[in-house]
Order: sequence, then C-alpha cells, then structure tokens
Amino acid sequence: MKRRSKNSFIANAGKDLFNGIYYDLNADSFQQDKRCIMSLIFNLFTSDYDDLLEKNNLHLRKSSYCLLGSLKNEVIPKYINNSIYNIILDIIYNKDGIRKKKEMKKMFHYYYDLSKLAYKNNDHNTTIIIKCALEHVVIKQLKFKIFKSEQKLLNKFKEEYGQFIDCYKNHVKNIMKNKNNLKEFIPSAMVLDMHLKKNNTYTKAFKSIGNYPENLINHQTELNNISMRIKEYYINAPNAIIGLYTENPFDHPFVHATNNNQMTGNLLDVVRNIC
Repeated sequence: MKRRSKNSFIANAGKDLFNGIYYDLNADSFQQDKRCIMSLIFNLFTSDYDDLLEKNNLHLRKSSYCLLGSLKNEVIPKYINNSIYNIILDIIYNKDGIRKKKEMKKMFHYYYDLSKLAYKNNDHNTTIIIKCALEHVVIKQLKFKIFKSEQKLLNKFKEEYGQFIDCYKNHVKNIMKNKNNLKEFIPSAMVLDMHLKKNNTYTKAFKSIGNYPENLINHQTELNNISMRIKEYYINAPNAIIGLYTENPFDHPFVHATNNNQMTGNLLDVVRNIC
C-alpha cells in the first residue's frame, strides 16, 4: 500500500491540463526497480502525491521537447501564454468555481513542488513557465507565505536564469554553454523565442540607420545556429503536448474576458474579494 498524502485531493485538480499526451506511460517510464524488495521500499516512502509529481513531471518534460522541436513557429508564444494563464486558473478555480483560499494555497505549493522537480531534472523550459505563473501579479495578490525551501529555490532561479526584466540573459548564456549537452539540459523555448525576436529587431533597427552592429549580428547568428541545432535534436525526441499548453484559457468556464489585460483585471477582482 502506498502512503496517502494529506494533499491527495490535488490528484484530481487540474488533471485535464496534463492530458492530451500522445505516448504510452508504463512502469519503465519512471525507471523504478521492479524487484519486490525495492518496490516495497519505494511504496513505503512515496505517496500518491509523489507519484502525481513524477507523472506530471514526465508529461511536462515531453511537452518541453515538443515546444523546442517547434522553435521559430508562431505557435510558441501562444502555447507559452496558454500555459501561464492555465496554471493561474488552476490555482484559483476547481470544476465547481472558486477554490477556498486554503485549497489555493495547496495548489500554489504543488506548483512550486513541480518546478522544483523540473529544475532538479534540468527541464528549464517547465521551470521558467511555472516560475512566471507563480510570480504573476494575480498570484502575488494572494500573498501566500513562501517556505524557506521555496525562497532558496527562487534565489537559485534568479542567479541561474536572470529575471524577466533582463530577458533571462543568464539562461541564454547557459544555453550557449550547453549547446552540446541537450540530453541533460532542456532549455526554455520561451527565452529562446524572446531573444531570437529581440536580437532580430535590434539588428534590423541598427541597419536601418546605416550602422552595422557586428557583435550583435554575430550573436544573432550564433543563437540562430544553436536554435536550429536544438530544434533538430528535439524534433526527433519522443515528444508530445498536453492540455496545459493547448487549452485556450479564454475557453475556461469561469473566464469571460477577451484579452490578457481584461483577464488579469477580472482575476485580480476575484482574488481581492477573497483576501
């Protein structure tokens, strides 16, 4: 018998977001030892909650492969936007309506646990997406207390990735360092897409005024070459996509907005009323 977690209710929360996968899950997927004694030990020290994290982490990892295999495709910003708002909505709502604040808090920490596991497994695409959702102004308004372990994790993220205000420039440096280590290092599709577009815009702007920004052009060329290598590598990986990315948050039963700003405003009104 597996140990039940006090957070076992989360197993049914947001499960549709992690559906839509196009590969088969089996015992080998999680590399668990099949020997009886090892299975017994595993069951004694893991819970339904632990299993949920492991399974969803695998789904998210396969989806990261899918996004990276679709680099330079216009669907990337759409999928990223979907994922961030779907996490926010999953924290605030269940199938019946607004969650109790106690449940929201559990969902908040659940997503922190997912980001921690993704980071541990070098799935930086998933890590940065969850980080963006948890740092969104709507979730910040809930003013949940962050555990010490979570604050340490945030400090690591800041050091390793940089911040949104600097376009996660540290992560770009790490992508370049790990361009030959894609089996162990899964970069962020969001950050790559952001920098490819930003550098291209800057290069065009300088050229339009008669300047030739050699360093910028060289950086753009290197990033383009690395992105192509990443795309070629992950397009051949066993990838899949899940509802977290494909489900349109504007189709959510409790969303009545038509654009991001309106949705953010409506959600802020919702959380202010329960704080």
